[in-house]
Amino acid sequence: LLPHSPQASCDDLCLPILLLATKADLRPSHSNRWIDPSKGRELARDHGAAFFEVSAKTGLNVIDALEHLVR
Repeated sequence: LLPHSPQASCDDLCLPILLLATKADLRPSHSNRWIDPSKGRELARDHGAAFFEVSAKTGLNVIDALEHLVR
């Protein structure tokens, strides 16, 4: 069972956590956003995770997120 928060013990297993906001290519159309990016950053911070807005369509931040994951 994985820890649910960064405060949980990592004696057996410690995994990096990423919170990815997808569909970043739709940014100009704010009506398509489900969650404000500031809320995503806050949620990630609260859980000790990194936050990236990504787009599979354009490739925006995909490499950055993966590089962060393997550091």
